[in-house]
Amino acid sequence: MPFKNPRVVATSPDPAYWPAADLPEFLFAGKSNVGKSSLINALCGTKKLAYVGQTPGKTRMLNFYEVNEGIRLVDAPGYGYQKTDPKRNIDFGTLMERYFDLRSNLCKGILLLMDCRRDVSEDDRLMKQLADEFDIPLLVILTKTDKLNTTEKKRKPALIAKDLGIAESRVLLTSSAKKEGTDQVMQRMLAMK
Repeated sequence: MPFKNPRVVATSPDPAYWPAADLPEFLFAGKSNVGKSSLINALCGTKKLAYVGQTPGKTRMLNFYEVNEGIRLVDAPGYGYQKTDPKRNIDFGTLMERYFDLRSNLCKGILLLMDCRRDVSEDDRLMKQLADEFDIPLLVILTKTDKLNTTEKKRKPALIAKDLGIAESRVLLTSSAKKEGTDQVMQRMLAMK
């Protein structure tokens, strides 16, 4: 069952425009075009909440979504791909530094999304380091798993967990296209709340 009554509450790189620090938050991070917006939409049972563009790298600020379970979903810009005007780009590192400096106490979990067909990148490792540094639970969400065969689906979580040095139970498989895995992701999030 999806999150109920989702709504956009803020979209800005500037902390002055972020919502009040009064609800637990879950940060969605990962490479551009990994499916962060698609997963947020799937978790909320809609196709229109988070913008899903045809061109990767469109999210350049933090997008805050609130659901009536009393939590916020925070969509971070994707790292790695920027096909936009460099003058309009917000430095990912600076934005994340601001977020964690001001809101790490609110962040109940980081959902690190990775394309199931790719290996762990240096940027993925840096997000894992941030989670460790701020003592925030990390869930690795492997997206687009409809592209894998059954054997690969069984093997991939263990490989990613070993590479990142985390328990395999912290790696979840999802496919927004097939609507698979979202219930498990939601249950884990609510358990961390």
